[in-house]
Amino acid sequence: MTDAGAAPPDPAGVRRSPLRRHLVSLLLVAAILVLIVLLAVKGGTDHRLPTAAPSSPSPSASPSNAGSRYAPLETPPDHGTVKIDETGFENIKDVAGEPQVTWGAVIENTSGAATAAVELRITYLDRAGKKIKVEGFYEQATVPAVLPGRRTGVGGVTYLDDPAVAAVRIRVGTTRWWVDPGKPPTLSIGRIRTDWRGKGEPVPYWGAGKIGAFRNDRGTLYVTFRVDSSYRTVLSRAGVTAVFRNAKGHIVGGSSMTDLGLDVSLPPGWSDQSLRVKYGPPDDVDEARTEIYVYPSTT
Repeated sequence: MTDAGAAPPDPAGVRRSPLRRHLVSLLLVAAILVLIVLLAVKGGTDHRLPTAAPSSPSPSASPSNAGSRYAPLETPPDHGTVKIDETGFENIKDVAGEPQVTWGAVIENTSGAATAAVELRITYLDRAGKKIKVEGFYEQATVPAVLPGRRTGVGGVTYLDDPAVAAVRIRVGTTRWWVDPGKPPTLSIGRIRTDWRGKGEPVPYWGAGKIGAFRNDRGTLYVTFRVDSSYRTVLSRAGVTAVFRNAKGHIVGGSSMTDLGLDVSLPPGWSDQSLRVKYGPPDDVDEARTEIYVYPSTT
């Protein structure tokens, strides 16, 4: 107990509570943060976080660049067209004996200024001249790119309900054009070789009413070839198709546009590639006349 007449203790000798000191420090920090925020808000009217400025689009990718891949033209500057130079077909059967028709076509871009992307329309007729009903995807084929002044090929195989087709009519459908700002890149093919593999081996099969394994008496045709690409990047979804001819040089069929495979890519420069012909070719094919056409994509 302290005497009432005693002097008060010296403040310098009083030890303050640690909790009190922490509270004071926190209040000071909070006050500083509030002041910083107020100054930042007052300093500008745009309260959004800053974002990176968009890069300028390249000429070939600009939507406003008429004639580019992203802004197709209805007609090329020189009013060229796409025409069908050759067609041919033949009735075949798959390994289980199901009826098919294989067809091929060679088309030409008469424009010297623009590349064409073409959708072909295909009609199948019976001996009476009537249209044969097939699945919708068999009635069209896409040619992703036909360079100015060039010819290219495309083929396909169609399953049928009827045992035979008397005629296959192919016409040019929708065509899109674009003008490349520079020289368009190319895919050149060479050193085409063919060989048959798996003769006599059983082939797993599932189709309309037939499921099992069937003996592949003929084997499967493989086509190997060299591709020289002037593209600067790797093409990971390239497409390839074959056109088959007989000893007289007439088109007798083709292979469908096929993805070369997720594990296969076309690098810049040259590379060796291989195509497995899933259906066909016809019995009268002249393998030495096999033509291969490669595209930067399948669509």
